[in-house]
Amino acid sequence: MIITNRENYVSRAASHYRGLFSLPHHVTLLVITIIGNLSASWISFQFALSSHPFVFGSLVLTLSTFAADMILFSLVITKDPVFTRRRLSGISFFVCFLWNIILIISSLMKFVLGADIVLYASFFSVSTGFAFRILIFATISTLKKWKNALSITLQPSFYLMSLSFFWNLDSTGWNIIFATLVSTLVLSLATYLFITLINIKGNQAIGIGAITLFKHFLLNWIANINESLETHFEKIGIDAQTLISLLAFKKKDVVESILVVPMIHPGPFKNVGSSNLPYQIQTALQSRFGNIVAVPHGTCSHESNLTSQKQCDKVVNEVITLTSHLEQYSSLATKLVQANKNSAHATCQIFGNVALITLTFA
Repeated sequence: MIITNRENYVSRAASHYRGLFSLPHHVTLLVITIIGNLSASWISFQFALSSHPFVFGSLVLTLSTFAADMILFSLVITKDPVFTRRRLSGISFFVCFLWNIILIISSLMKFVLGADIVLYASFFSVSTGFAFRILIFATISTLKKWKNALSITLQPSFYLMSLSFFWNLDSTGWNIIFATLVSTLVLSLATYLFITLINIKGNQAIGIGAITLFKHFLLNWIANINESLETHFEKIGIDAQTLISLLAFKKKDVVESILVVPMIHPGPFKNVGSSNLPYQIQTALQSRFGNIVAVPHGTCSHESNLTSQKQCDKVVNEVITLTSHLEQYSSLATKLVQANKNSAHATCQIFGNVALITLTFA
């Protein structure tokens, strides 16, 4: 390893990449939600006909949201690998953020245009909350249908009930609620249609719905669960023969090291498919022979990824079988020849009648 006074570029990139998938600490997220709701309510009702902005921010927005999250996490979404308490609060925060933006814009329209639409905007924003949660849970969740339904509806429903009490609607207020329900239905159907169309495109292209594939990808990325994603890969994979090359070195009839080059790509990512295959081969042979094992990358691409751990086990078992038939040894070897061209480097060495060629841009 070369030590320099520069920070490793890969580590720097990885730190930013991890940030794309992270949320603040749960307590921090709750505090931000409270402050955001109170601030947006105060800004909004500076120009609206209400003298109770903090009542709106604390009771209508915050209390309804926290109550819904508490019920969901305690009774509905329990021990789910994806929807932890923090992620659930994160979804609700973004819904509140959306509602706050709508409130502020409607309040500014009253100030600029004289159009008093804050009351109507607060009700119709319920529809956006339903649509946003539908989009999130339909594309990420693997929960049962009734749990999905409650996860989608609880926060917007509590918000709608709180709005009705806050605005103290008279008999004509039912018209607003009815219009809100209609707009919610229309926007929800449009969201489901959007998701369905994306799934259809995925089915046409690769035989798997795009949203379905994305859902199981996230399940692996977030919770490290690979079985569901590999099940889909198994459906679209094809049977093929591949080449596995072995080169063993022994001393006094004792195999000291083995080089295994499978024409299988270690991918596609993380613990899915053949991503861990080199390590699996290495540990299997080392535990069996107690020698040095190396599994370099062969001349293959992602088209040669295995689809599942089941296929990896087949390859590992085949490699173990091959090591039981290592018979063609030679005492002859040439000197190592090297060639360089710009950033490309190649070496060649012949052992008996086998040529070992390495190619790298590293």
